[in-house]
Amino acid sequence: MIAWSKRRSKLEPAIEIVELTENIQTLFNKKRDLINEFNTTKNKVEELRNNIIAQKRRLNELYATREKFDKRFNELIELKRKLIVENTELRSNLNKKLSSLKGSSKRVSFEEISALEKRLESIEWKLQTEPKAKGLELKHVDEANKLRRELAQKKKAFEADGEIRNLKKTVEEKSEQIDNINEELDDIRKKLDEIKPEIKQLKDTLNNAIKEEHIYFDRITSLQNDIEKVQLEINKLLSQKKVVVNRIKEKENNYYQRGLEKRKAAVKEELKKKLEKGESLTFQELQLLFEEE
Repeated sequence: MIAWSKRRSKLEPAIEIVELTENIQTLFNKKRDLINEFNTTKNKVEELRNNIIAQKRRLNELYATREKFDKRFNELIELKRKLIVENTELRSNLNKKLSSLKGSSKRVSFEEISALEKRLESIEWKLQTEPKAKGLELKHVDEANKLRRELAQKKKAFEADGEIRNLKKTVEEKSEQIDNINEELDDIRKKLDEIKPEIKQLKDTLNNAIKEEHIYFDRITSLQNDIEKVQLEINKLLSQKKVVVNRIKEKENNYYQRGLEKRKAAVKEELKKKLEKGESLTFQELQLLFEEE
């Protein structure tokens, strides 16, 4: 019973070392798995971060394009407003001019005015060159005055007609500008409508990616904590194993020292017997025999 107890006491530290080694290896395997997951998650975060950067860059490009279109749209709206105001005033002036010419039976041509001027010049030349016959002179004077009045009216009508033509042309030009602006506005609206869905999709994708990134960050933090905890457990078990190993070494040293002392005592006893019998001893044997002294 005593022999079994001694044998068991010798085996227990060895069993404890085996158990500690197995537990340490299990923890090392766990730590390795955690580190692998940590690296995999970190790679996913890096890939996700690159995607987020690319999505943000594209979104900023779309925002810049939309801002450019918005700016141009507002400029066109303001220009259109000014053109409409100007065109309204021009149409009002045109209507006034047309109303003032309602009494005229027909439009006056440049050729008609030229013909009247030539007739007037001819009569004035007669007044200056022909003999002064009283009746004939009065007739020429009346005709000249009549032509002057008619010519003045024709010129006024011609000028008004020219202004009307210019006003009509200007109104048409501004109307054409307004039409062109409307076409460009429609084109901008179309392009903005094309951009809107992509912006919305990118914003949704970006928000989801950022949420996913936060989840990965939380997982990385959790894995770091788990790795630290496992390492602490490993360090604790390594310390325990070191204590057991040192205890075994100490026991082995004590056992060895006790055995060595027993062997030395036995040798000394034999040397003493040899000395009592008168046998000669070597220097080393004498040194061993009397080492304590």
